[in-house]
Amino acid sequence: MDLEKIYDDQINPLMAQIIKIAQEHDMPFVFSFQLTDDEDEEGPLMCTSCLLPEGCDEKLVQAKELLYAPPSTTTLSITTRSAEGAVTAIEHILFKQ
Repeated sequence: MDLEKIYDDQINPLMAQIIKIAQEHDMPFVFSFQLTDDEDEEGPLMCTSCLLPEGCDEKLVQAKELLYAPPSTTTLSITTRSAEGAVTAIEHILFKQ
């Protein structure tokens, strides 16, 4: 299956509409699609779009950093939960080698 072609033909036109609407309303987002299974030194082909205006939630900024981290980066994720088990914080620490 050619995921890159599917993205180009079907998803990209929808993304253009979504991105335009998000920009008009200053709505932060991070979208990422994996288009190949090929693993080389750069990793699989990804298509990622972000709109991260000042003041957006730090989780979106962290998500972008994870997506753009070089393959040689090690990531430590820490999840904090309340006594009831609800997630209260997720922290991602990137270690560049």
